[in-house]
Amino acid sequence: MARKLAQTPAPPKDRIKGSSKNKPGVASTKGKGPKYGKDVTSSLADKAKSSGISLAKLKKVYARGLGAFSTSHRPGMGRNQWAMGRVNAFIKLYKSGRPKNKAYTSDNDLLPSGHPWKSKSKKNEALEEIYTEVLTMLEAEYQGRKVRLMKPFRLPKGSKKKFGVYVKSKKGNVIMVKFGDPNMEIKRDDPERRKSFRARHKCDSASDVTTPRYWSCKMWERRKSVSDYTK
Repeated sequence: MARKLAQTPAPPKDRIKGSSKNKPGVASTKGKGPKYGKDVTSSLADKAKSSGISLAKLKKVYARGLGAFSTSHRPGMGRNQWAMGRVNAFIKLYKSGRPKNKAYTSDNDLLPSGHPWKSKSKKNEALEEIYTEVLTMLEAEYQGRKVRLMKPFRLPKGSKKKFGVYVKSKKGNVIMVKFGDPNMEIKRDDPERRKSFRARHKCDSASDVTTPRYWSCKMWERRKSVSDYTK
């Protein structure tokens, strides 16, 4: 089980909200990024250069760390130290593809498209899970036999594609979608290869379950293993 994030609040006198330099919302997903003095900006600029992450994003993470200190930090750490620690955690998540602490999800909205920990709307994610779960329990008839919908399976050796899945077309009839190169392995545990694949196939916009692209993108997610999808 992952360790919980620190939950020690700052003393009442140190519970600061907002800043005279920065307006509310500057650290939001679409915000322009807060302004800081020379020392902080220089430190963040060095980290941006070495990590390849934009300075604006690191400024947002730092600002969130400053704010979070009031309600959640580790005893013995100062506000700036806590904020910079959050920046370091974000850089690790960004570059490695996974967080050191799985409870750290507060800055997932700042991750690039295609990153395995990129946050989605909790409402949309919950609806997608329910929708998929219901559909996987449905059975339909395909060429005179009962088949399970929305459940990928491995095709026999010698097939031109690696996987198949039965889905309902927009017309309401059951079709089989075939996808995946049988001569290539799915190396989605490699963050760079996963990121590259999802970017090439524009997986963030893959929503049509009747297309091979949709199911190929599903296989390159981290939500389930390939064996979970096909067992």
